[in-house]
Formats: sequence, structure tokens, C-alpha cells
Amino acid sequence: MIILLPIDLTDPSRELAAVTEAVKQHKAFGGKLHLLTVVPEFNNKLFQALYAENVGEQATEHVQKSLAQFCRRHLPDGTTYQTQVKAGIVYKEILQTAKQINANLIVMSASRPELADYLMGPNTGKVVRHSQCSVLVVRKD
Repeated sequence: MIILLPIDLTDPSRELAAVTEAVKQHKAFGGKLHLLTVVPEFNNKLFQALYAENVGEQATEHVQKSLAQFCRRHLPDGTTYQTQVKAGIVYKEILQTAKQINANLIVMSASRPELADYLMGPNTGKVVRHSQCSVLVVRKD
């Protein structure tokens, strides 16, 4: 079984319930655990005009280090996993990655409900609606 676990590093504590569930599924069924973080795209003209050329690369490197640290801190010892950082629109990158790695399951955290997106965040909702594989949405206690 291939499990895709998108991680939002802007609020890592919100991801812990999803991490726990993904690890439980990974232990039960084996296979691969693939963690993904999506950052904003840094190659648009406005961004390039406002910031130094390599700021996108620096930001991506920083996020890769943060994701590696998150994994060391929150995944049990002995858990085999892969990490990936992509730039783009969050839900599109999640769906594209799921397709590329032939994911059988996406495990995602539910966002804090806001008036505009009550029950599921906009990215979670779009992934649930458009995914070609099963999606498990995990609520924080």
C-alpha cells in the first residue's frame, strides 16, 4: 500500500493526528509512506520582481530541512518513508503526487473550520472530491 501524507508545516501540531493514523495504516498494511509539503510557487513575475533570484530555492531548502526535522521528531523509529517538497497550488500538487506515486490512500488533517469552508478546508475538500484513491480525513481531538 502506498500512503500519501500531505504535511502543512505552517501548523505542524495540527498534523499529528494524521501522522498517527498514517503510521498506523502503514504498519498494518506495509508498503510506502510518502510525506509531501507544498510551498507557494516562486517563479511568477511579481514574486521575481520583489525578491532576490534565489529566494525560492532558499525557501524550498528551508522547507525540506523543516520537513526532515518534523519526520525525525514525529515518526516512530524504524518507520520507512520518503519526503518531497513541491511548489504550486496545494490541492493540485497533492492530487498530482498521488497519481505519480500510485497512492492507494491519502491521509489528511481536517482544517479548523472557518465560515467559508466549514467541515473541511478548501484543499482537503478538493482533494476528497477529485482524488482517484481513497482519502482519510483525520480530525484533531
